[in-house]
Amino acid sequence: MKNSKLAKTFLTFAIFFNAQIACAGLDEAQIALRDGKYAQAVAEFKKMAESGNSEAEFTLGKLYESGRGVVQDFKSAVFWYQKSAQENYAPAQFSLGRCYVNGTGIGKDESSAIYWYRKAAILGFPEAQLEYGMRLLAKPETSNDDGGAVLWIRKSAEAKNPSAQLKMGNMYLNGEVFEKNPVLAALWFRRAAELDMADAQFQLAKLYESGLGTEQSLSQAYSWYLKAALNGNAAAQSHVSQMLLLGQGVEKNEKDGIAWLYKAADQGEPEAEFQLARMYDSGALIEQDFSQAFFWYRKAADQGHAGAESGLAALYAHGRGVAADEKLAFSWYKKSAEQANTKAQYNLGWLYANGLGTQADIVSAYIWFNLAASSGDEDAIKNRKLAESMLTSAQLEKAQTMTNEWVVKFKQLAR
Repeated sequence: MKNSKLAKTFLTFAIFFNAQIACAGLDEAQIALRDGKYAQAVAEFKKMAESGNSEAEFTLGKLYESGRGVVQDFKSAVFWYQKSAQENYAPAQFSLGRCYVNGTGIGKDESSAIYWYRKAAILGFPEAQLEYGMRLLAKPETSNDDGGAVLWIRKSAEAKNPSAQLKMGNMYLNGEVFEKNPVLAALWFRRAAELDMADAQFQLAKLYESGLGTEQSLSQAYSWYLKAALNGNAAAQSHVSQMLLLGQGVEKNEKDGIAWLYKAADQGEPEAEFQLARMYDSGALIEQDFSQAFFWYRKAADQGHAGAESGLAALYAHGRGVAADEKLAFSWYKKSAEQANTKAQYNLGWLYANGLGTQADIVSAYIWFNLAASSGDEDAIKNRKLAESMLTSAQLEKAQTMTNEWVVKFKQLAR
């Protein structure tokens, strides 16, 4: 009996001692990783991983995936993620799910991704809760007794996952799952914004600017746009630029406004590219340069910006910054007009009426003049009347029917 008690005491001590060694080894490995001594970190984590330490297995997987301290090897990353995940280590389960989603080191498999996201979600891993909830939201048929999509997204949001908080805000703002509630949208955006999430800061700024879900405040809007802009959000940089240029919510400062406009445009933000192109086109605030106007209009137009498509068409029509080309002018005006740009609709009507860049077509001319006129364009109203006088009753009826069809399409675009 005495020997048995003694054996148990030694066993308990051995377990405790080994655990202490493992913790010390893990600490040393983490310090090496923090200090950028990646080769040393890999060696330390590998020793512990090979002895079955789930945290070490996971971290070793991360190092293989990133290629820090070891040759990048996605298959090895997955191998170690799998070992750790099978030991119920939630971060590894989440990472393994992500690998299945992206096909990183293993074949894409959405059902396996959902399996591992769910396991990590149940263990309380916020990022996994969001991903699992998002998949339940996208595929209601995968729902089960876990409580549904919203429960998991909310769990993640309440665990201070800013991505989940942003999703909650967007669902309330857009009436997705929930009934529309801008006040609750603002609440969730603010929570994520205060965690320094740029996209949430941008959304909160938009609510302050419009007064939706919160008291309108241009100064608060500018403050949150600026926070998002400093965090690299290109759309926020564009908004900061416009507010500085116009003196909205902040003292007018054209120099800083132009600087922010360039930052946003250099990131490929289409509205910033368009505004910069307009400045070069008109010579407002910066020296007029049609070739630069063409460059920036084209970048924004290639992203489907209707105003930029119209501006680009005008350069082709007049041969400014590029060789004149009536066919390309027609093509770009048409793209823009079909996105409900009034100026482009009028110019497209003019090209149809005069057979420039396309065959003359008075019915089409009337349609586009009519659409532009419905937005109050005075020149379009005059030319619509002139085009109408050239149509037969049958042509006029056809043109009005087609106009109405476009109106329906534009309403669908605006949704």
